[in-house]
Amino acid sequence: MAALRRLNDISLVLFDMRGLQEFFRKRIEKDGVTGMPLTVLIVSASLILFGFIGLMDTVRDSGPIVALDQAVTNFLFSHRSILLDQFFYAATQFGSLYLAILFIFLTLGGFIYIKKRSFVLPFIITIIGAEITNSLLKLAVQRVRPGADIAFYLERSFSFPSGHACISVALYGFIIYALLRIRGRDLGSRIAARILIVLIILIGFSRVYLGVHYVSDVLGGYLVGLMWLLAGISFKEIFKRGIAKTAFQ
Repeated sequence: MAALRRLNDISLVLFDMRGLQEFFRKRIEKDGVTGMPLTVLIVSASLILFGFIGLMDTVRDSGPIVALDQAVTNFLFSHRSILLDQFFYAATQFGSLYLAILFIFLTLGGFIYIKKRSFVLPFIITIIGAEITNSLLKLAVQRVRPGADIAFYLERSFSFPSGHACISVALYGFIIYALLRIRGRDLGSRIAARILIVLIILIGFSRVYLGVHYVSDVLGGYLVGLMWLLAGISFKEIFKRGIAKTAFQ
């Protein structure tokens, strides 16, 4: 009887090993969304999350990045000019509340008009998730913005993370994804994607140049926006296809 029990235990171990091997095999399959694409999304989201947590801890503990923040802010302040002020003030408006709302409704209207309604809910999840998360993190960290003597104009909310940077990645990043998903990698889509990437970078840089955010604020905003962008894309590619139940089999 003891020998039979040992044989049974060995069989169970081997069965579990085969199940584990099957799980990992499915995670690296190149065909289907629940294989390699899902694995890449999970790994990417995990790295972004850990990166953000590390950045937030450094900011709250006044780590080395705080000194870098101040040095960059002072450098940019000393190199301001009227022309650059006007340019970056215009660029930063593309991440403002009013223009963001306008582009959100235009994007939603565009999805409905071209009969791509499957993009609507993932887009809404991306935008609302990014905005709520960013607002809660501002309240949690309560970082004070650069001083009034440096700021090009005054903002009343807390500094970390940057809302402009966050919404720019969530909003324009999803538009890039939708363009490439709907139209493919044609010339028009690639040009539009590159323009929007440059716009995202300009919005982030403008916040530091104008003295309303630190570099780490912008990096934090980018990471929050990117996390929710990945969440929205995952929802569209996995759950909207009705294959979520098989994703971890």
